[in-house]
Amino acid sequence: MLVCLFTSDTDKMSETRMLLKPQVANGLKRPSLIQAEKIYPIPRAKFSAGIGALTEEQMTRLDSLLAFVLGLGD
Repeated sequence: MLVCLFTSDTDKMSETRMLLKPQVANGLKRPSLIQAEKIYPIPRAKFSAGIGALTEEQMTRLDSLLAFVLGLGD
């Protein structure tokens, strides 16, 4: 499984990061950045239960950031 790291240091915004505000659905306690440039593999056996989920709109935005980071697309 591939995961993107999060940081609550929102002062480090960049074109490869996406800001998320705390919501019940995403389980965050404070504003955080998804760092699309920091992708790491984690064995599925070491993955515990998730704390929340992204909306369809947020997933589409993250997909675009990942495509940019990985050099996919036009």
